Amino acid sequence: MTKATTTETFSIRRPPDYPDLEFVLGQSSRRTSMRHLHDAYRFGIVESGQWSSFYRGVHYDVRPEHLQIAQPGETSRCEFPRATAYAFRTVSIPIEAMRELWLSGQAGGSGEIVLADHLLASRPLATHFARVHQALMGQRSPLEVSALLQELVRVLRQWAAPNDIGPSSEADAPSALAFARDFLAAHPERNVTLRELSDLTQLSGFHLTRLFRRHFGLPPHAFQNHCRVQKAKALLAGGMPQSAIASELGFADQSHFIRTFGRQVGMTPLSYRKGLFGARTLSKNVQYAIAGSGLERSSTFLPKAREPHMNRAISAAAVLGTTLAIGPAAAGAFSVERVTFQSGGVQIVGDLYLPEEVGQEGPVPAVIVTGAWMTIKEQMPAIYAREMASRGIAALAFDFRSWGESGGEPRSVEDPVAKSEDIVAAAEFLAGHPEIRADAIGGLGVCASAAYMVHAAVHSGVIKSLGFVAPGLSTPEIIETNVGGAEAVAALIETSRAAAAELEETGRNTLVPAASLTDHRAIMFGVPYYTEPDRGLVPEWDNTFNPISWEAWLGFDPQPFAPLLRQPLFVVHSEAAAIPQGTHQFIAAMESEAGQLWLEGVEQFDFYDRPGPVTVASDALARHFAATLQ
Repeated sequence: MTKATTTETFSIRRPPDYPDLEFVLGQSSRRTSMRHLHDAYRFGIVESGQWSSFYRGVHYDVRPEHLQIAQPGETSRCEFPRATAYAFRTVSIPIEAMRELWLSGQAGGSGEIVLADHLLASRPLATHFARVHQALMGQRSPLEVSALLQELVRVLRQWAAPNDIGPSSEADAPSALAFARDFLAAHPERNVTLRELSDLTQLSGFHLTRLFRRHFGLPPHAFQNHCRVQKAKALLAGGMPQSAIASELGFADQSHFIRTFGRQVGMTPLSYRKGLFGARTLSKNVQYAIAGSGLERSSTFLPKAREPHMNRAISAAAVLGTTLAIGPAAAGAFSVERVTFQSGGVQIVGDLYLPEEVGQEGPVPAVIVTGAWMTIKEQMPAIYAREMASRGIAALAFDFRSWGESGGEPRSVEDPVAKSEDIVAAAEFLAGHPEIRADAIGGLGVCASAAYMVHAAVHSGVIKSLGFVAPGLSTPEIIETNVGGAEAVAALIETSRAAAAELEETGRNTLVPAASLTDHRAIMFGVPYYTEPDRGLVPEWDNTFNPISWEAWLGFDPQPFAPLLRQPLFVVHSEAAAIPQGTHQFIAAMESEAGQLWLEGVEQFDFYDRPGPVTVASDALARHFAATLQ
């Protein structure tokens, strides 16, 4: 079984002086969320698209003219049209803050603010909410935040149902149930059994579960998962790795954590952390002006006309004429250690190349080496890993999930976000390795994986420096042109969805050749390197591609991450290689300078294994990493 591909981009703001307030701006194609409990007042609008909400036993169709309201202590579940993207804004206000705002300027009044309506149908109200929300997403002083919230609540009061002040819904809960609730909330990391709760409350398991659901909206196990997710948000904001959070909070494994978080929050943990780190550009179809979020196209983020830090050009004749051997004979000696680690609940298999200096001088810097799309560690990653190790820098080449020796089903899926998660997991693995300096870990991406490396670096504080070889820093426009236009893109996406539906309904997953000289179904028909046994057609590579991949791969855009990148970057490329215009655009949008080495007349596949370009690129990148991973 597999899920349809989900794309999502979020910006999340928690004002420093009001850490319990949360403002979210997002776009997603996630299809459903599990029933989840609201522990704060939540207000939201859908700006494009629509969804269905199940709240207090009633089905609602939520549209752009609606303001949606959820009461603390209530549960809800949302469903969305199949594979349809939607954009939304939400504000979550804690109970005490809401009470203070609601009663501001009124005499008397206490207890719970009861908002009877789930949907308020008013285009002016939704528009006003959007305007206030946009202002709240910016960098505001505490007084400005308070004023904006008061303005929001003032408008809400004009539309709220009468008799809006009522007794707390939890006041009627029996003390035994309140004790069980508080016990679960205080111990999110414990795998509490129903028998244990039954003993604590002196209620039978059946009776306890029925009463707990009646009073709190969820059965005990779901309530504990809700508490775990709330705690996970704080840990994600603090930078704790997902694998550590899963262990800390008692999830079965990282996969269980990611799945539970996504269903409750409506986004993956990685997307949530990304949203906290900084806003992300949404698709061209949904344009937002996000004040203070770092996305407005002000002069700060416009492409800059400037001289690169290092922009040398070397002729193809000089480069291709170099014939140094690749491997141990090229320079220093090294050893190779077979390693495994977990990513997304899947075992990842890799080769760690350790220079001889490890045993003599202690821990050394290390880089994660990743290759072109549809490739495995024995192809270009092994070549560059050997080059780095021979120059005194440890290197990890590994198989992404569903590729090569690593686990993961379905197989041969080119999922940029999943691959970026694997890179983050690889960095965390290296940081815990006794022979590696945890403060000196970099990433070396070749071709398409350079884009995945950018995504990983923006999310990971472990990755300190980046180096790219012939990077595939594409754009939607470049991809559309390369695959044959908008209709071709739409056809590939439909192929992806059909393959996902077939797998879900029948369990069958038909793979196609990745490269071939004779089979026209191949994704790379007649392409060199991949079809040459003495080059990329290595025995370990099964040469397959999963059509399910198309929607995720076509929808991935690394360009919005350029202004967010904080790690030093060095790029080796050629105008004769693939999509150099994407690299120029990416570097122009960066906030810091990038080192660049442009080789004249060197084609894309020359960078993969030709001794001359590989040696020149490796020399340049080794110097870069030596300087930035000190």
